[in-house]
Amino acid sequence: MKQTAGLTTLQHFTLSAKKGVPYDLYYRGSRILPSKNGIVIDRGGVLDLGTYFNLFSWDKWSLYTGLESLSLIVDVKGSCVVTIHSLDENAKVLEESVTTILSRGEFELEVPERLFAGKLAVQIEAKSPCMLISATWSSAKLPFKHSSRIAAVFCTFNRDEYLFENLNVLKDAGMDNLDVLIVDNASRIEQSKIAELGDGFHLFHNPNVGGSGGFTRGIMEALKSRENYSHVLLMDDDIRIEAETVRRSGVLLSCLKPEYDNHFLSGGMMQLDKPHMMFESTARWNGMRVKNYYRDLDLTELENLCSSDQDIKANNKYAAWWYCAIPLKKDTDTQLPFPFFIYGDDMDYSLKRASGFITMNGIAVWHEPFTKKFSPLFKSYFFCRNTLILNSLHHRKFSVLNSLVNAWSHFYVQIFVHDYRSASLALDAFDDFLEGAEYITALNEQELLKDKNMPTDFKKRSRDELKNTYRIPASFRRWYSPWYFLHGKLAVYSHDEVQAEIRSRNWKEIIILTLRFWKLNLSGLYRYYPASRSYRNLQRSTTFWQNRLDTAQGLQSV
Repeated sequence: MKQTAGLTTLQHFTLSAKKGVPYDLYYRGSRILPSKNGIVIDRGGVLDLGTYFNLFSWDKWSLYTGLESLSLIVDVKGSCVVTIHSLDENAKVLEESVTTILSRGEFELEVPERLFAGKLAVQIEAKSPCMLISATWSSAKLPFKHSSRIAAVFCTFNRDEYLFENLNVLKDAGMDNLDVLIVDNASRIEQSKIAELGDGFHLFHNPNVGGSGGFTRGIMEALKSRENYSHVLLMDDDIRIEAETVRRSGVLLSCLKPEYDNHFLSGGMMQLDKPHMMFESTARWNGMRVKNYYRDLDLTELENLCSSDQDIKANNKYAAWWYCAIPLKKDTDTQLPFPFFIYGDDMDYSLKRASGFITMNGIAVWHEPFTKKFSPLFKSYFFCRNTLILNSLHHRKFSVLNSLVNAWSHFYVQIFVHDYRSASLALDAFDDFLEGAEYITALNEQELLKDKNMPTDFKKRSRDELKNTYRIPASFRRWYSPWYFLHGKLAVYSHDEVQAEIRSRNWKEIIILTLRFWKLNLSGLYRYYPASRSYRNLQRSTTFWQNRLDTAQGLQSV
């Protein structure tokens, strides 16, 4: 944390936009011109910094840290008028403070207490040609300030382009209290490439045990380290991120009140293909499906920034692991994530370990929409299987009947859209779940991926191929699926709405799969509760995980 004249820097203003990202996530205004040295404002021009990355959430900082003072530090060249607005949740101005600057230099503008509410936004009006070189929000009174040390963990599998871009961002962040642990599930990144980044970057080759195994390995390495880390910061390898997001997170974690010690810091996810749109800022799991909070929120609208940066009180909330800081405690080594391989690990760990969640404007990453990644193996096997496990772990009231209904929905939706490959995978998922935790944790995921990851047939179709087909989008509503079943031939489109898969109704497949389905349902009546108990009784210690990693490494070496 930078300290200037007794001040602790809380937030740096981000004055340059990432390539492909709308500039109005950072700044807006009239008669302004960004440059490599700052933002130039022509005489009479106005620079508005009331944006996603540059607003100051006084209400959140005060709530989480007990913040008692605030200053705006600006480095400007030229004469200008600096106005600080205090905004309510509807973006209406509550109070304002106006300061005139007549010369070049760095100035500390104390924020008066009457502005201590809601969000704080800055506007700069140039009285002569002017340049804003830098700006920070800083404070001299942080009553709960303490030392923290963060281990950022990337779990990666053959995504070097994204990974090294992110590693360089963290290198440039210049944080003394941050180390970076790279867990390479493909075991192919060379140590020399990581060494070039500096002493704070550490590489661990790992067997391919999925995201849950990769992140758990990172947590275990953080626990073993002599660095006495206070938090692990879990991040997907294929995100895009601002260095300021990580810096801001580090400062916040170093100033938290004691009652927030067991909270998870949850970064929002913005859409990589629509970088001004929020996909999620925490979510809720209701036993059947996920509710994403603030989905499709336009982050260029000031009203949205003020109204959405609020804590939502709800049961079964969770923080996704594209960007999530988790406190390390004395019992973490006996309370590690469940070996889901993919999907569900972040939900489970939040429900198991988090006492609450910390969110804030400007703490978010960009990530590709998950709909583009959904394969039949993911949506019909891992999603179905891990949903059943999640409910066994965290929804004790979720009875065998609830689980059977859940399995029915997964199965019959695929039957109705003539996707017999996915219907079979859903049955495999239910069958494997009923085998219990010992069976699931002994699975060789490499063989599972080879055996079950069947290819799809999505491609551009000619008019002749589409003749006599009923066309449905990839994002079709599940409750419409019985209607689709009435059509003997379907053209099911992928999420790009360009490629399609042609599927035909096959009564032989329907009969075979339905018979298997009902046989599984009957066996599920007596297999469900023993299986459900086995997941709750699984000991997720470092010993368990080390044995699992050693076994996976041995299988991978064969």
